[in-house]
Amino acid sequence: MIATAPACPAPVAQIAPPAAPLQLADDLLQGADSIAKFMGVTRRQAYHFVADGRIPTFRIGAIICARKSTILNWIAQQEAAQGGGGAA
Repeated sequence: MIATAPACPAPVAQIAPPAAPLQLADDLLQGADSIAKFMGVTRRQAYHFVADGRIPTFRIGAIICARKSTILNWIAQQEAAQGGGGAA
């Protein structure tokens, strides 16, 4: 009887090193269009979210702004508060 080599285990996912902190210019979303694109919603939905206070934003003059990191942290908090967010 000829012995066969055992099947190779599935490759282990490589763990990425921690990302460097974002520079402000890379973290800042300026305008409803940028916020909408980042969140994957329409411009109108972004305006409604801002008007209703549903997402964390601030203004620089008349321009609606948000930080990517703040929105991501806010989403994580919303998931945790609702018992979701974990990988299945």
